[in-house]
Amino acid sequence: MKRLIFLACLLLLIFTTACSKQPDSTTNDISDYYASVLSSCRSVDDAFPIITDVSQDKFGLLELCELDESIMQDYAVSFSAMNNRAYGIAIILPTQGNTDVVADKLTAFISAQQNAFRDYLPNQYLIAEDAKTEILDSGEVVMVMCENSDVVLENIKTTLDQHTLR
Repeated sequence: MKRLIFLACLLLLIFTTACSKQPDSTTNDISDYYASVLSSCRSVDDAFPIITDVSQDKFGLLELCELDESIMQDYAVSFSAMNNRAYGIAIILPTQGNTDVVADKLTAFISAQQNAFRDYLPNQYLIAEDAKTEILDSGEVVMVMCENSDVVLENIKTTLDQHTLR
């Protein structure tokens, strides 16, 4: 019984320590803000991780989309790593002069998803077909490819408009 209590306390200590870690000094406030916007605007069923740093990209999704930090100043992106789900949302503040490059790469990602699902999964094709990429007046490029993309895009834009960090 003592061992069981000790094990439970040890697991609680490990869990508490892991959950209470403070972000390191390299954490970017704007990217973290973008991540919170994406979290609040997407469906609770969308459990794909939100990437705000290349080190978080375990599946090489940024590379797949040809997005690298030379063209992205701040960003939060979430893509499906599975080939059975048309899903991707992103807020990217491009580096100077790369707005069209970022928008083109996100549009190419959408086109690739549309081609992949056209004959494979028609219901996912409809989601990919309804995807949107928009360049906001504030400079961010927003891409939304998920269910209810119109609503998600408007929610992202409204949230970004209400809370300007710059």
